[in-house]
Amino acid sequence: CGGPLFSPHTERGRRLFARAFGVQAQLFACTTCAHKAFQPELDIALLADIYADPYFRSGGEEDAYRDQYRNPQPPYIEFARRIEAVVREWGLPKDARIHEFGCGAGVTVKHLRDMGFNATGSDWSPSAIAFAHEMGNPHVFREDMNVRDAFSGERLDMVLNLHAIEDLFGRVRTVPN
Repeated sequence: CGGPLFSPHTERGRRLFARAFGVQAQLFACTTCAHKAFQPELDIALLADIYADPYFRSGGEEDAYRDQYRNPQPPYIEFARRIEAVVREWGLPKDARIHEFGCGAGVTVKHLRDMGFNATGSDWSPSAIAFAHEMGNPHVFREDMNVRDAFSGERLDMVLNLHAIEDLFGRVRTVPN
């Protein structure tokens, strides 16, 4: 929203902090729209290094993802099953519109689509998206970290971010407010 004021965000009376790459950040919320962001923000060049291609660090890692596409197995099928349970718990439609930000190679998106959900995904890695397309998953696309609102006006029933936080922040801790 461009609101000028951010204040420390608290959950259950605790402030949230994260540490990564030698930087400690605190979670803040916009006082106008409640958008949350860690401050200080990670430098865009650092993020580019983190998400630099190639997506796979070894041939064995790529083979493991190919196997995930062909033979549903933990952890991705477990993520999809848990999401399916939450959709039922929340009373969302069986064809709920679900989007996963930071979907990587799109394995969870594939499993959710196999379950009947209208699932899509996006990621910053061009090679991860290319791999998903190679595996027959056209429902993922490249996210642009310079575009603020890729889903403006679209209705989403659920938004996922299964791996991005742990990739960026090895440890999140809380402290009393």
